[in-house]
Amino acid sequence: MNASLHVRNDLKYLPLCTNFAESFAVLADSDAAGTTRIVQCVEEAFCHVVEGAYEKGEDGEIILHAEDRGGLEISLQDHGLPFDRSLLASYDSRKAAENADLRGLGLFLIQKNADEVRWENLGRGGNLMRMRFARAAQNVTETEGGGELKVLAADVPLAPEQDYTIRLAAPADAVHICRCIYRAYGYSYISEDMYYPDRVAEKIASGNLISVVAIAADGEVVGHVSLAMCVPGILVESGQAVVNPAHRGRNLLEKMKDVLNARGAEIGLTGIFSEPVAVHPRSQKASLKTGNHSCGLTLAMGPDSLNFKKLDTAAQRVSCAYNYMQLKPWTAKTVHVTPEFADLVAEIYSGCGLAVSVDAAPHAPDKAASSVVSRYSKPLGTGSIALHEIGADAGEAIKQGLLQLTMKTAAAMVYLDLPLEDPACGFAAQKARELGFVFCAVAVAADGGRDVLRLQYVNCDIDTSRIVIVGDTALRIFAFIKHQLGVTGC
Repeated sequence: MNASLHVRNDLKYLPLCTNFAESFAVLADSDAAGTTRIVQCVEEAFCHVVEGAYEKGEDGEIILHAEDRGGLEISLQDHGLPFDRSLLASYDSRKAAENADLRGLGLFLIQKNADEVRWENLGRGGNLMRMRFARAAQNVTETEGGGELKVLAADVPLAPEQDYTIRLAAPADAVHICRCIYRAYGYSYISEDMYYPDRVAEKIASGNLISVVAIAADGEVVGHVSLAMCVPGILVESGQAVVNPAHRGRNLLEKMKDVLNARGAEIGLTGIFSEPVAVHPRSQKASLKTGNHSCGLTLAMGPDSLNFKKLDTAAQRVSCAYNYMQLKPWTAKTVHVTPEFADLVAEIYSGCGLAVSVDAAPHAPDKAASSVVSRYSKPLGTGSIALHEIGADAGEAIKQGLLQLTMKTAAAMVYLDLPLEDPACGFAAQKARELGFVFCAVAVAADGGRDVLRLQYVNCDIDTSRIVIVGDTALRIFAFIKHQLGVTGC
């Protein structure tokens, strides 16, 4: 189900836009609270575009598009200025109360209410803001018998030795998978969808989630790991791994990952990446044992609300290792970086068994304008900027995206993806370094099948002494990042 509305860039059309949003939300079965959030976001977004995208007195069109895709997505497209830099002042509720400074309030409210906000520069197609709202669903504790669910104690005794069945999951397994997640992590797990059986079942049925479960002798689901489609048919993320504490120490995670990897190769995927937490060594060791290779470290990618049984992780955002496994035959290529990154990038590719030629010579962009997509994730509290094409304006494009994400959303971390096969990658990387970005990872096949150099901008406090890293290459990456951050003595 989808619909579009075309209006002029005039605030007198605001009621028409909010009525459009409310009507579509109701048709998409949004509950009352969800509908209110959606309408408020559309109201703020329309006002922002009218006031900021066009010059005063300039006549233009704004297109609203709504689509129900397992969750409601509403976008606004205009053909005005890429972004009004005069609106880049941050919004601080305390200061606003003191001096009535409401600049930035609109975008602040949007990013507080939408589950995901994405900005796209469409070139001659103008500018696009997408807002995504997750569909209301029944929580696992609200399902039959769910009210009796309890989080397993940290000192739960081990279950008797037994045989386990390792198999691909079916949609009917969704509620049992969610219960397994809840028993192990309570409400601290990073992926909120894993508490909603209907969402998990829908993803499994559509093929967007390939799940493997471990079944105990009594039929209970005691383990789970999955592949989530990130670049359809090319790249998937291995994650959502959990083993019931009563059944740990029996290599269930490794056995489930072996089944997943075989399935990924069977359906012709290029590769699998995973981001095991850097809070403890267990999941990193399991990842490396099953054929993955160290490619980076994503700092503070998860909120500090996460916690893990038997582990002290209080009050620190969770960092993750970034690992990769190539499934398809590899064709040698040339990648382009700055001299600062050349040796580390070469080591990462070599560690993955992937042949590349690393070019660290300077190359100016052959385009004037960059193709940029920025995104904010409310559940994670992080932002991302992707330059799909690098132009001479790359430095300014990265700067504006960074300001947008850190000043408007207070994103704790901002990640930047640059295409490694673009000769101007080194040019853009140098511009990003001047803005304070540091190395994050080499993400193979992450941009529609193209490899990217991922950098990260730290916008929160991080105690690197509490980050646990496993593997020689991963430790060198960690040391390199700490050096770029100016961290000494740990």
